[in-house]
This record gives sequence, structure tokens and C-alpha cells, in this order.
Amino acid sequence: MDALCQLLGSKTSLPHSKLQEFVSRIEAAERLLASVAIEDAVAARGAVKRIDQARQQLALGDGSAIAGSCSTCITHYKNAWNIAEHAVLVQSVQVDALVHIEVLGDANKTYVVEATTNLINWTTLGSVKAGSDGVVQFDTGDASQYSWRFYRIFSP
Repeated sequence: MDALCQLLGSKTSLPHSKLQEFVSRIEAAERLLASVAIEDAVAARGAVKRIDQARQQLALGDGSAIAGSCSTCITHYKNAWNIAEHAVLVQSVQVDALVHIEVLGDANKTYVVEATTNLINWTTLGSVKAGSDGVVQFDTGDASQYSWRFYRIFSP
């Protein structure tokens, strides 16, 4: 996409109108993907904070499109789509002998993971840093020795 955007600003044998048409179609498709993802997140009652962030990115993409900055426009639309997709990820726990926990937090923030069998005495299992998309992933290790176990994740 960057190469196509660069062609718009340079002299080429391709007609400028055709290049602009291709760019406009790609921008429209990216915007539609982001808009649908936001609508889906709203319908699924996703994280309001994430939905607001996705809407902000969508608006920034619209502004970049109006200003003619196609690569920036596409980046904002992709960010909006990605944030909206993660807005519906509230929690995910997979259990076999190992427990994999995945929750939505704040981007690049550090979280502490604790476990207990009685909801009174908590043991720190470790800390983990959320990704740039806010997703926190933690593998607790072998939990097969416990009849039941409870987990909590918090920011220190």
C-alpha cells in the first residue's frame, strides 16, 4: 500500500486518476472492515473503552483520507479494526493440565497474576506485560494437582 501511495505523489506512466481510484477503493474497504468490527463490538457489548478507542482511530483515518494521506489513513483504519476486534475479548481460559488465561487490559501495562484454592490465601504466580493491543496472556503452568483453583489478575 505504501508503494501505491508513493506512486500518487510521483511522476509515472500510470494515469493519476487510476491510481487514485485504486487507493480510494482500498481506503473504502479498510474503513468498511473497521466500521463493521466496531459495530460487532458494540453488539457484543464489548469493552466500552476499547470501542471508544476504535472510534477515535476511525475518525483519525477519516481525517487522513480527507487530507490525502493514504498510508496514514490505512494505518488508522487497521488500528480501529484491531482495537475493535479486541474489545470483545473479555476473558478466555483454556484448561487441560495447563491453564492459559487471556484477558483484556491496558496496552503495555504490567499485571500480577495470583492463584488460590480457598479464596483467602493468594499466591503470586508471576507478572506479565500486556501487549500493545491490551491483551494479557499468561500460562499458569501445571495445575493438574489442584481439585479447583481460582485466579485473579490486577495491576499493582
